[in-house]
Amino acid sequence: MFTYTCLSVLIKKKLSKRGQLVITSTLIALSFFMSIRFHALSYTSYTFVVLAILLIIAQFVLKVNWLSQFYTTYLVLLLPFIIVNGLLTGTGLANPVVWYNPLHIIGLRILTIPFEDIFYGMDLILLNVMIYSAINSNIYQRSKTLKQQTTGPL
Repeated sequence: MFTYTCLSVLIKKKLSKRGQLVITSTLIALSFFMSIRFHALSYTSYTFVVLAILLIIAQFVLKVNWLSQFYTTYLVLLLPFIIVNGLLTGTGLANPVVWYNPLHIIGLRILTIPFEDIFYGMDLILLNVMIYSAINSNIYQRSKTLKQQTTGPL
């Protein structure tokens, strides 16, 4: 959330609404495809179903305006994610700290990181940004209402 907030302040340029919609729709379609194609692999299927649901809620139900900032933040966070997750899954280690059952993943790996983890990480961060944004919006609305009540009409 710190990275998301800092990048939101530092990077003012956003994707166009159309660009955001294209990326989001592509991720939703990819997620549904992956969840159907690998429906027998629980980790893969759940990861992609959750991502599709979160993106649908953000883009089409809540109609948020911060998805392009989220995508930028996630791209920045991928580097430390790959380093830390790579170490946890065994990159450079004799034995991995975290082990994945091959019966539940597709088997494609980036270094030693299961492919699905990239999107599982997106699930986690997206859900946190959704919660954070909702809380901030509620705090802002309450603050605005309180100011109007204390100052009264002019």
